[in-house]
Amino acid sequence: MQEISTWQTDVKTLGKYKKHVNVLRTIYEEENNHDLSALNKLVDSILVELDNEYHVLAYINLINQLEEGLYIHSINVAFLSLILGRWIGYNEDQLRELVLAALLHDVGKMSLPSHISDKDEEDMNFMEKLEYRKHTIYSYEKLVHYNEVNVAVLKGVLSHHERFDGSGYPLGIREERINDIARIIAIADEYDSLKKRYNIFELGTRLDDTMMQKYDVNLINTFCNHISNYYVGCSVVLNTGEVGKVVLIQPKAWGRPIVHVKGKDINLNEKPHLRIVKVI
Repeated sequence: MQEISTWQTDVKTLGKYKKHVNVLRTIYEEENNHDLSALNKLVDSILVELDNEYHVLAYINLINQLEEGLYIHSINVAFLSLILGRWIGYNEDQLRELVLAALLHDVGKMSLPSHISDKDEEDMNFMEKLEYRKHTIYSYEKLVHYNEVNVAVLKGVLSHHERFDGSGYPLGIREERINDIARIIAIADEYDSLKKRYNIFELGTRLDDTMMQKYDVNLINTFCNHISNYYVGCSVVLNTGEVGKVVLIQPKAWGRPIVHVKGKDINLNEKPHLRIVKVI
């Protein structure tokens, strides 16, 4: 595993990323165009780009730095879903379906009034939330008119906000009825939504039993254990203000790694009063 030597954005990676965002913006805005050729080219490009460990590292770094927005979020979820799909051994056909669904999972938000689509869900009132949660249905209704979108992709888009404990939407279905694509996109979607408020290690400490009941536990563990490993070697700030370097990620406590600070290795899992507040 290659260590992170710098957290500065790679200019070449950023250029490719912006190109993807612009292509997706055009696809979203041409809502009456049912030709998937441009979208298929975008899927191909994303599949090719994440073909080695360095590119995975570069895109995780980039995703963690960028501001939120519908097109950026959709590209992020596509990359994160692809990464997780590869980690669990998906073949190329499965990965293609997964990336396609991830790119289109929020296309229904284009049908929402701007005063709702521009808000975070936690800032919405009850009626706004009801309307907002229809975006999965709107996405499904748009995509059934695409000639090449199969049932697995449609179900993935419709169900990416469903939760294993039945608390999700739009149907409130439980684990055995949620398809695999939706399970993966749900985790990628949640990670991308939370990353602006929490660093990867804070996310690790937030995965309590309640949250774990909402997602596929095997996928959550695979995603978190793998993605946290990319942070070995990075510099972090503790809540004491001290700066250290992550030297070891612990599989069963990946949110609380071993950090080298002032010549000593500190096991954060044994020091509950210490936590990582920033990755630098």
